[in-house]
Amino acid sequence: MSPSSRGWLLALAGWTTLAGRPSLAQHDHHHHESPPAAEAPAPAIPDEAVTLAELEARAVEARPLLAAAAARLEAARSEARQAGRLANPALGLKAEELPLESGPSRGKVGLVWSQQLPLAGQLSRSRSWLEAEAGTSEGRLILARAGVQAEVRRAFYRAVSGQRALVQAQQVLALAREAVEVTAQLFNTGAADRPDQLAIEVDAERAELAVAEAEQHLAARRAELATAVGDTALAARPLADTFEDLAPDPIEESWRSGALAAAPELELERRAVVAAAQRVALEKARLGPELGLTAGVLDNRERADGGSRLGGEFFGEALFTLPLWNRNQDGVVAARAELAAAEALERDARLALAARLDAIWNRYRQARAAVEAYRERILPRAEEAHQLYLERYHQMAAAYPQVLLAERRLGELREAYRVALEHYWLARVDLDFPGSAGASSSMGELQEGQRP
Repeated sequence: MSPSSRGWLLALAGWTTLAGRPSLAQHDHHHHESPPAAEAPAPAIPDEAVTLAELEARAVEARPLLAAAAARLEAARSEARQAGRLANPALGLKAEELPLESGPSRGKVGLVWSQQLPLAGQLSRSRSWLEAEAGTSEGRLILARAGVQAEVRRAFYRAVSGQRALVQAQQVLALAREAVEVTAQLFNTGAADRPDQLAIEVDAERAELAVAEAEQHLAARRAELATAVGDTALAARPLADTFEDLAPDPIEESWRSGALAAAPELELERRAVVAAAQRVALEKARLGPELGLTAGVLDNRERADGGSRLGGEFFGEALFTLPLWNRNQDGVVAARAELAAAEALERDARLALAARLDAIWNRYRQARAAVEAYRERILPRAEEAHQLYLERYHQMAAAYPQVLLAERRLGELREAYRVALEHYWLARVDLDFPGSAGASSSMGELQEGQRP
């Protein structure tokens, strides 16, 4: 075998990493025709493709975590409404001076009514505190929604990337099978020997394994997406591939100020501070007295000197509790300590988020720069180099193995571009939900109704 033929076959062994290679038969029988360039256009979005918006809407309906958070919010609001209501009055019978022995009828029998009235605004303070606690439950729901939305987006972008990887692996397999057919033809004509044919067949087998691996990888990512959405029976419809549509680049200062102002985790901490402050006001109000009212009507069976019964009598009393022995001192101290703790946690969460913003912004800028570099400089140059090799090949100035090697390099760069796009969109999720990492890690605490 000539060195040029052997080099050509060795180049064929690199086909298992190519995508979009023109047909070998076209080059063997139509050397003077220009084969198509190795281009990899963005996948079109089929009509039945599942969009990210659909999955996010489904997650809001299907995720049990959000349903539990919404139920706890309704429970907290109901408790707040209940706290503002007066205690029920007491109604009973009262008997006085009834004789134990038989004799003239005497004594008093009647109805008695009593009511406890908290003073110093205790009821309103109690309601305000529980309303503030309901606000923290609402903050947990907001945080849970943000965490679920970020989780769905991450899983969606990973699945879309896996979908692209499978398409590329299938393209490589098609090229490898074509290489096997051409090598068999060369072997039959004596232009290739048995080791060359075996090497190409091995590469084709590896390409088939790569497709199976890509299918399993995509299935695993789709399972993660179904879990994030809360629908394990998610249909195996293709996902809408919008990887090429990069989101507008935000202004750093505006993004930072907006993240600190609207981060769900910080909003939850702020609501916790408000609830703690209302608890302090409630504990102070409990120092106030309570008014106990008692009234009733009795039938006095005693007889006056003239022999007539005295008849009905009215009685009433009002009692005030005096804060002498129990002034709720420790209750106020405990509430103030909880307020100090809530304020400290709010400051700590703000500092942690501010520190995380630097890493999020730098990672996003690096990911976007990588995508732009591949899209604007690296891939265009690689495609131009491939096209130049094709032109030189048709001018008999270059061997076709050089064309194959250029295509192999172009395929490797397109794979790197796919990975860069995945990293960009994952970084974009962090940019849109800078506190989503904390939300995701606190899912267990949210399920228990606790603040992270």
